[in-house]
Amino acid sequence: MKCLMLTLFLISSMAASAQMKYIDPSVQTGSSAAVIVEAAPLVHTAQIFPFNAKGELTVKDDVRAQLQQVFSNAVVILNKTGSDLDHLVKLNLHISNEKSIPEIEQLLAVKFKSTHKPAVTYITQQLWNGAAIAADLVAVSRTNVSKVKYISKAAAILPQGGVTYVSGQAIKGNLEEGTHGTLQQLDASLKYLGMDKQDVVQLKAYLNNTADISVVEKELAAYFPAGAIPPIVYVEWISKEYEIEIELIAASPTATTMRDTAITFLDLPGMVHSPLYSKAVQVNKGKKIYFSGLYGTTPGNAQAQTEELFISLKKLLQATGSDFTHLVKATYFHSDVDGSAALGVVRPKYYDPNRAPAATKAQLKVMPLDKRVSVDMIGLVQ
Repeated sequence: MKCLMLTLFLISSMAASAQMKYIDPSVQTGSSAAVIVEAAPLVHTAQIFPFNAKGELTVKDDVRAQLQQVFSNAVVILNKTGSDLDHLVKLNLHISNEKSIPEIEQLLAVKFKSTHKPAVTYITQQLWNGAAIAADLVAVSRTNVSKVKYISKAAAILPQGGVTYVSGQAIKGNLEEGTHGTLQQLDASLKYLGMDKQDVVQLKAYLNNTADISVVEKELAAYFPAGAIPPIVYVEWISKEYEIEIELIAASPTATTMRDTAITFLDLPGMVHSPLYSKAVQVNKGKKIYFSGLYGTTPGNAQAQTEELFISLKKLLQATGSDFTHLVKATYFHSDVDGSAALGVVRPKYYDPNRAPAATKAQLKVMPLDKRVSVDMIGLVQ
């Protein structure tokens, strides 16, 4: 029996290695600069929090203990999706205190001792339930599904094949009106793209006060069929114009995988074309690249930091066999108007205006590592 279990473990490990390639893995941080993943079903989760089976928060203000609980909870979810931590591709860590990053990296270095080191991005925000840390994940699933499969609200499995990234959309009004209107607008976008709400794999909502997520959840429950609400990730941002902005990931129609091009960059009806981002991007085939969050190093200078991180991104794209025309999804974080302006100045230097990634740009109250700009990217191998 022990021999059989060892054989199964080795087969699983070899399968994970065959499906993923780790670029510049670090034993100090427990993460890779980028992870290339072959065509495979992918698990996307909601935020996973450090609450035990009784719903109790694990050791208040102890980020190490809470992260251990997050991983324990993640293992339970991943097991239900035919995955595990060795198949982890991307780890997004939502933290209430950016000063805890060095301690978190020490724990990740221990947790991911083997070659299986995920790409990692840190997002700083005050979590609404008192937690010091939470995570959402992308992982390879061994479960072969033909359509999106929901594991309650905790996770969904994206089938192998096409995927569509829809940029953040927003409608003005109070939080209830904004959420309702945005969901209706996204619904129209999905129909235009040949999809429906049951194809949605994950939502990400940016709102001014995450303490008000019950308002958002009420609208989600009204929009999605009972028992079919996709996992959602909440990020607290600063916006004077909109109460909420929502982006989504969805399984593409089967027909897209028959296209000659690996990527289709799309505008959407009623929306003006932008040279800085596409309203939607469909990945029809190919190997995806998940990048860790990128930052510049010049203290306090948003323009210099943005220039530096795009230079770093260019080098990583070359290392992964890609380029700027094969970026499919971008999330830009900044701390102030200078950071936002710097992104507007630097991006046109690198992007083909007809092949820019789908994107969301969010101002955070606090940036990780005292930075003013950071980027989180998904790309495709050429």
